[in-house]
Amino acid sequence: MSAINIRQAHAADFDSMCCLFDEIDSLHRKALPALFRKPSGPVRDRAYVLNLIADPNVLILVAELEQKLAGLAHAFVRESTALPVFTPRKFVVIDSIIVTQAMHRHGIGRQFAEHIELWAKCQGAESIELNVYEFNREALRFYECQGYSTLSRKMSKSIEPA
Repeated sequence: MSAINIRQAHAADFDSMCCLFDEIDSLHRKALPALFRKPSGPVRDRAYVLNLIADPNVLILVAELEQKLAGLAHAFVRESTALPVFTPRKFVVIDSIIVTQAMHRHGIGRQFAEHIELWAKCQGAESIELNVYEFNREALRFYECQGYSTLSRKMSKSIEPA
């Protein structure tokens, strides 16, 4: 297998990135159809993605293998809410780490996590946070292996209509 190249995303990657977003979106639609649906148009708006790529507070990486994208990672810088109860801090949020199913267990996710951590340090962040749905056991195991632990838990209860 050729070497995997992790690099910054470019505008020309948009269509391939949408295929990756659709792969992870499909996983979420299947597991949580009450929360996720297939959009009638593109899975991500072109202007939205291009703005992310251009934003210095956002990191969009892609994994390239033999001139095809095998994964992408999206992270961004945040600061704590300006309420007196919160300690002022800067942190990075991982929005997504996506690796095509065919390329799982080839170290791409780990490489993304390492790049994000290095970028977070360069941004002056104190920590990295993320959200992962409980159904996604594979992602939970991955993040735990990367040293992440549960900080809080979001819970939900369905109710019958009145």
